[in-house]
Amino acid sequence: MGSTVDHQTSYSATAVGAVSRRGTSRQNNQDAFLVDEYLSMYVVADGIASLAGGEAASAIACAQITDLLEDALNRSDVNVDCGRHTAIESAIRNCFRSADRRIVCEQSMEPFLSRMGTAALLAYVDAGNDHSLTPVTEHRLYVGNVGTCRALLVRDGDVNQLTHDHTLVFGLREAGTISAKKEAMRHPGYNELYMYLGGAICDGPEIYSCPVFDGDRVVLMTDGITRVLDNEHVAALVAGVADVDSAADILADAAIEYGAGDDVTCLVIGIED
Repeated sequence: MGSTVDHQTSYSATAVGAVSRRGTSRQNNQDAFLVDEYLSMYVVADGIASLAGGEAASAIACAQITDLLEDALNRSDVNVDCGRHTAIESAIRNCFRSADRRIVCEQSMEPFLSRMGTAALLAYVDAGNDHSLTPVTEHRLYVGNVGTCRALLVRDGDVNQLTHDHTLVFGLREAGTISAKKEAMRHPGYNELYMYLGGAICDGPEIYSCPVFDGDRVVLMTDGITRVLDNEHVAALVAGVADVDSAADILADAAIEYGAGDDVTCLVIGIED
């Protein structure tokens, strides 16, 4: 999951381009991602470099979240008209918390991994695929997130950030305690997460949902990209390229060109009717 990957897959409502590359300051790639072609489900995870076992934690997160959510989506209590939205959000929440418990359990079993953790980001497009027992009248995007991976929605040249960074500095900026970006980057808590898998999450994950339409782009990224490229730059790069596979490559190349030392992983998801 940590090697460079380049592929495009088309299914009922989405196409995806994916790239993962080891950072120039890293010995190994602690990022991971997983694409479920059948369910239009995507996970990106960023192992915490300061904690032993970040690479293992990100791999566990990708596998655990997708496996559990697939099971939940195939159960009849999700595939009903009444309460479908609530049921899917509940399933996502349970998947993240189960992945968190799995990583905490692994910590206790292996001393070397005693403090491992990872950020994790899920995107699921509910598009009325063949597995559904009832039709879905619109494509709906669900996003679950803990940590510093980021999801953007790019539509008609505009960009909307769908996630928050769960760092001490982001919380201080939201509270107005610090304001300037340069001040935030110099803050000692710049990389300090207050919510991640392996940290025994209680309130997470953060969940967001919205309708998506033909031509929309959803971009999932690890912070190797977001530390060097702002949202508008990312949107301009991916919106100007028709092929999602090429868009992902261009985005990863730009992050490296702008000095990304951390691992770089991105998924560019195109919504299609």
